[in-house]
Amino acid sequence: MALTRKRKIFLLWWDRRKALESKRRHWIHPICKDRGALGEFNLLPQILADDEKCLEYFRMTPTTFQSLLGLCASGLKKQNTNWRKSITPKERLVVTLR
Repeated sequence: MALTRKRKIFLLWWDRRKALESKRRHWIHPICKDRGALGEFNLLPQILADDEKCLEYFRMTPTTFQSLLGLCASGLKKQNTNWRKSITPKERLVVTLR
């Protein structure tokens, strides 16, 4: 009898857990579909435009990302040379956070 009671409790818990889980809207998010073709940094404007995706990607809001970039941009900036362009502070911050 105790085993059946435990089983019923478990099944009730399992059903509630499944009901509370959010349903996926996309199998692959449209932003992530283009990552292979466009590259990760080229998708940054789309990620920063979507608050939910930005929170998921960087664990911060777009305004927090911009303020953090403003605080450390001068330390991340490098000089361009004749042979190549330097990596921008925004790109460096994205790589660091990701």
